[in-house]
Amino acid sequence: MKNKKMLYILLPLVLFVWGLIFYKVYNSINSSNQIVSEPPATTNLNDSNLYKMDTFSIFNNYRDPYLTKAVSVVKGNSHTINKPIPDKSIQVHTEVKWPSIIYNGVIKSKKSLKKLVLLKINGESNFMSTGTSSMGVEILDIYNDSIKVNYKGEFKVIKK
Repeated sequence: MKNKKMLYILLPLVLFVWGLIFYKVYNSINSSNQIVSEPPATTNLNDSNLYKMDTFSIFNNYRDPYLTKAVSVVKGNSHTINKPIPDKSIQVHTEVKWPSIIYNGVIKSKKSLKKLVLLKINGESNFMSTGTSSMGVEILDIYNDSIKVNYKGEFKVIKK
């Protein structure tokens, strides 16, 4: 009985809402009211109030985020910029010629969990573990598919 009472209340409400929707759509389609805009009024171009000079000044005495050590100084209308001081700690990087390194595989010990790597450095086979070096090539990390090596201060990852 409760459901029938709700049906008698909600059915007319739904029909009323859909009726409003169809009425608004029908009116918007068949509307003959068109908005006509009027052309803008003509203005006198010689009017002095129409064009006024805008005066402003820009104060750019903030830190430049791209120049680390450059300082800009603003005094009145003159603007001077001090050139950045070159960093003397920059060293000239020389190209390091790496030896031929071929990563052949890894051997894992079940008891000590130690890993040995079979490397071929300049044609010579070597068994190496983490922290050992041969011919200037030091093993830093051992992974299943690659190794990380150090040679004369440069690091490289070598894959199988």
